[in-house]
Amino acid sequence: MNRNCFYQRMLLCFFLLIVHSCNFYETEMQIDLPAPKPKLVVHSAFTPFTPPIIKSFAVFVSQNTGVFDSLKVDRIHDATVSLYVDGQFNQIMKNDTVYGYRANFLPKADVEYSIKVEKQGFETVTAKGTIPPKVAIKSCELTPFAGFDDEKWAFSQLSVTFDDPVNQTNYYEIMVLGYQDEKDKYKLSTNDKVITSESYYPSPVLMDADRPKRLLFSDQQINGQTHTVEIAFHSTQSLIRGKLYIIPHLLYLSFRSVSEAYYLYHTTLLKQSYGQRPDMLFGIAEPSPVYTNIQNGYGVFAGYYEDNRSFWVDSIRVR
Repeated sequence: MNRNCFYQRMLLCFFLLIVHSCNFYETEMQIDLPAPKPKLVVHSAFTPFTPPIIKSFAVFVSQNTGVFDSLKVDRIHDATVSLYVDGQFNQIMKNDTVYGYRANFLPKADVEYSIKVEKQGFETVTAKGTIPPKVAIKSCELTPFAGFDDEKWAFSQLSVTFDDPVNQTNYYEIMVLGYQDEKDKYKLSTNDKVITSESYYPSPVLMDADRPKRLLFSDQQINGQTHTVEIAFHSTQSLIRGKLYIIPHLLYLSFRSVSEAYYLYHTTLLKQSYGQRPDMLFGIAEPSPVYTNIQNGYGVFAGYYEDNRSFWVDSIRVR
């Protein structure tokens, strides 16, 4: 037997020993976790009237579930939701089975709104929040076809320029939508260090991490400066008879100045989402708590101010 063959057999025996040891010591443990104490979950992201969209001042109420529960939790429609403006009682918000508990007016920036939610069998929850001042888009440019990715699919590029207000802390969010519908968000990527240095943004060494559909960032590195964010996303495209086309579609850019509570909630939610997904090299990350500003409950009550642009993209043959 030559030396190479001997080493190969030794390595094979070592590998089989490891596999056998792993299987031998593998046990299935039953974990009996106590049911969580019932708590109310409140979600509300409120904004002033921003043409061409009117978004109601609405609050959605549900309840928490167990760690391993997979059933969808229905909304609670028989709670009492009281709304206060600058600390003064304003109204009982009326329940709408589709749009949640709604106020009869649209909110404004720099006004403190607070709510109290009461439901039999639950602790009363409270929350307060404001809408930050609007930060407008200075310029915005779309490149419908900016190149190909590693798999030869076409991608588009957007650049957004804005003036960050000086001597104050600001938080921002960028989304690209299939025209005004937040359920139809594009996955985004960027090389902007202001965004990639955020704790939620997936590291390039994580092989299985999806790109985020929200780009959130603070002005810590750009306070008082004019800044341009460049983002890339896959175009709406289709293979037709072996040829790749960017097909006609409408795009909607949402640039938001968001409150600190809004920023903290969504960044920690994204971070937790990435932590729940196993990676081929690094496994599952440690659990990450999601921020909440709901006293005695969960969720978020937070405001934002939006500036937006829409783009019509014509059909383009790219290869």
